[in-house]
Amino acid sequence: MSKRNSAENGFSIIEALVAAVIAATAVTQFYASLGTGILLDARTGKQSTQTLTALSVLDTIREEAAQGKRILPGQNLSGELNGIRWTAQIRDAATEFTFDWLGPGALTSVHISIGGQEENTILTGYIPGVTR
Repeated sequence: MSKRNSAENGFSIIEALVAAVIAATAVTQFYASLGTGILLDARTGKQSTQTLTALSVLDTIREEAAQGKRILPGQNLSGELNGIRWTAQIRDAATEFTFDWLGPGALTSVHISIGGQEENTILTGYIPGVTR
């Protein structure tokens, strides 16, 4: 049998240290990205809930307008739906966006805000001809 020199006997200590550093870096990055993913998932869930609440409020306002309730520019509405506070501002879209061709009252915009000061979902919807 021939004798092997020390370079052929397996990993050297330097190779083992380099492998350990690479593995530690990979594991650290994996757990950091996992934590970020969990945080983003929670944030996305909250934002989805707020957006669905805003859409429900907008649908309710549109339905009330269709049933004959007067929705006038300058009105500020507020309430709570499923434990989430909301506010809505009614504006005349023709003057707000200078749509002169529409004429006053042809299109009403509804600006809905959900949540507190830190996280606020804002949705804008339109109701045609309810202020005429």
